[in-house]
Amino acid sequence: MHVEIRDEARDDIVDGAIFYGEQSPYLDQYFLKCLREDIEKLQSTGGIHEQYRGFHRSLSERFP
Repeated sequence: MHVEIRDEARDDIVDGAIFYGEQSPYLDQYFLKCLREDIEKLQSTGGIHEQYRGFHRSLSERFP
């Protein structure tokens, strides 16, 4: 399945990485690693998640 990350989500990811990087060393890298894993999981399980504004979406499992 094709996974699209909207521009707004990209902005949120960048903001989140900056935020977590300020909280603790390397936490920004862990944040990005976890999101990459979530996105990879979406590629194999996409289409089973709730729809929001016409798109299937899944929220991050580890980070709010």
